Amino acid sequence: MKYLIMNVGFLLALSQFIACDTNDDSNDGTQVSVSETNLKGTWKIVSKFSGQPNDSIGTETPETDYFASFEDCRKDDTFAYTLDSDESGNAYIWYTGSEACEGQSVNDTIQLGTWTLRENGQLNISYSDVSEPSVITNMTTSKFTVRKKSGTITDNGTIYEFTGYQRVD
Repeated sequence: MKYLIMNVGFLLALSQFIACDTNDDSNDGTQVSVSETNLKGTWKIVSKFSGQPNDSIGTETPETDYFASFEDCRKDDTFAYTLDSDESGNAYIWYTGSEACEGQSVNDTIQLGTWTLRENGQLNISYSDVSEPSVITNMTTSKFTVRKKSGTITDNGTIYEFTGYQRVD
């Protein structure tokens, strides 16, 4: 009986240890549908990378980490997506963060534009006669990942560029 109680105790302790997830994704939020309502808000870039060949959703180990080479003053910039009811469209605003780069002011507007989002996750940001088509590949309540719509074709497959955002509001 003594060994049974010890084994049960050991198994309970072991199950608690196994149940602990060392990769705590609690800050990732809950998976949500890609929609204008879920995109609305203020976000900051937390990653920018090129994926492995033929990784169209950005889940494999990045080929190149561009975010690591960003100046610190670019790492806290924010991006606001607002829903507008008039014909001017949804506003897209890129702001400097609390640390401005040379020639910028803190919390200043860097870029103004508009954005549209289709049901299939195609996001289009337009500003100064430039249009940036992309696709949202993953969205939670606190993060989303977007990739450029077109990639670079190589002998090993197509390589896409991804940007990860985290909600700040």
